Amino acid sequence: MILGRDEMPTYVDEKRVVGGWTPDRGSKTAFMWIQDFENAMSRVVDAPDELLEGVAYWTAGAALASRVFNARMTTNEYLVLSAPAARFRKSTILGYGYRILRRVLSDDDFLPQDVSSEALSLELDAMAKSGKRHGVLIFDEIGTFLSMTSREYGGGLRSAILERFEGTIPSKVSRKADEGTRSYVIPSDFVMSFGATSTPQDLLRQLREGDAFRGTISRFLILDAKQRQRTYVWPRWMDDAGVEALAEGLRVARDRWGVGTQFRLSDAAFHLYRMIFEETERTLEKAPEIYAHLTARDMVHVRKLALIHAALVDREEASIEAEDIEVAYRIVTRYLEFATWLASRISM
Repeated sequence: MILGRDEMPTYVDEKRVVGGWTPDRGSKTAFMWIQDFENAMSRVVDAPDELLEGVAYWTAGAALASRVFNARMTTNEYLVLSAPAARFRKSTILGYGYRILRRVLSDDDFLPQDVSSEALSLELDAMAKSGKRHGVLIFDEIGTFLSMTSREYGGGLRSAILERFEGTIPSKVSRKADEGTRSYVIPSDFVMSFGATSTPQDLLRQLREGDAFRGTISRFLILDAKQRQRTYVWPRWMDDAGVEALAEGLRVARDRWGVGTQFRLSDAAFHLYRMIFEETERTLEKAPEIYAHLTARDMVHVRKLALIHAALVDREEASIEAEDIEVAYRIVTRYLEFATWLASRISM
């Protein structure tokens, strides 16, 4: 049995390595794998709860991407974990998501980290030509990605990667080659799962200095944290058995829904979604322009997170219900609050 987060002491030192367990499945209406991930991670990583939840959805979404759909929308997410520098374990928790996905997806589903824009472009070209329709990309700092893709030939690569958030149009990318410049096309149905970390101060700097970032930041679900709920004085580590238990839960979800499963939107879910949509439209009418840049795709994030939640819930039918919309909007609301803070600081 996994201890719930509320049962965890504030300071714990007695156990350094956590192994496998039998997940507490709870009721059929609980979002079981998300709960398993958060409970397991809260035993080994003292990252804030909102970051644990964000990585849980990002990891599950990457595992299910290009398998379950609503219309053409899939479950891939672009996630940035934001918190003050050091001590908030942003990279650690994102790394656990990466370890789990390595056991669920194949090796050629992952794009290399910490490479030049030319090398990344080569890998993306090869992945698209291989017939893959989903790739995973992680940067320890979002600023590294922005800096790397600001160089020559990098702008096209940045646009191509950012357009893979929704995957609605094909992307043409040019890169250097021995004979000059070579171009390739990424198919419209190729999508990516992108994960990165940052700090509030660095995000502010990027927004103030780069107009291009303002036009693309809405693709990222930025979850900001300012306070931890627990502190582990001595670092902990989850062993392979623990990682494998979480990976197996995602394999079960993947096996349950065949490739190309279409989820329908229930009437109750549509009614709630419309209410949220209309409220956000009223907010945008009064908000400054920078806020509109920051939140232009807030409802896309709601739809994606709702689809992830629906695919993990134990239901008889492939359907998105009001419960899924409600949970998704609760997460997106955290970003909207942070976007309000960003907008107020940028205009200062």
